[in-house]
Amino acid sequence: MLKFIITGTGRSGTVYMARVLTDLGIPCGHESIFNHDQEKKIIQRFYGFIPPTISKCSENFGWLDLRSIVADSSYMAVPYLNYEDICDIPIIHVVRNPLSVISSFVQDLGYFCDKKDNEYNKQGWEQWIYSHNSEINISFNPIERACVHWTVWNRRIIEAGRTRPYFLQRVEDEPKGEFFEFIKIPKKEIGFKNKKINSMKKREKDFVPEDIPNGEIKQSFLELMSDFGY
Repeated sequence: MLKFIITGTGRSGTVYMARVLTDLGIPCGHESIFNHDQEKKIIQRFYGFIPPTISKCSENFGWLDLRSIVADSSYMAVPYLNYEDICDIPIIHVVRNPLSVISSFVQDLGYFCDKKDNEYNKQGWEQWIYSHNSEINISFNPIERACVHWTVWNRRIIEAGRTRPYFLQRVEDEPKGEFFEFIKIPKKEIGFKNKKINSMKKREKDFVPEDIPNGEIKQSFLELMSDFGY
């Protein structure tokens, strides 16, 4: 049984947090339980009927023995947070500057753009997001779609955190005493420092609020952004 689930929106630091927890002695996979496989396979993996896996961006680094994991870090955990036996597992909610997140999705990965012949990017990950967040389709603007995904996904995590131990960690901030209290270990120096471990940056600059069309989508996005201290 997992001790922690670390989750966010994607492009928010889940690889970094997996490495941090592992460095602190809490072996944490990245998309080792929760990935874009079918639900049946996710549940089988959660209960140990099939072995855990590791994300493409994490394999071949030799930093984790998958047989030892007690936590999983994945934005794809969100649809499962209220499932039986998962609904009580403590959540570490990792967030990153929202403008950087939506910029990375749209400009670096090419997500949320207009589709031709139902084409999606990145081997099924974008299609998986659409299949679990139908609210994205309320807009035809790529930046708004990214904002909708970011806002809806984070609110789902917050809601799931109301019924279990929950901790919000901004990836820009160094984990402090409260973080160590939450994971129940003495405070210590974190050896893993690379917050750009899974960077796919191609863009020259981030979007700014003025790039987001005015309306309810922008308002909701900026309100939650402010709530997170950005």
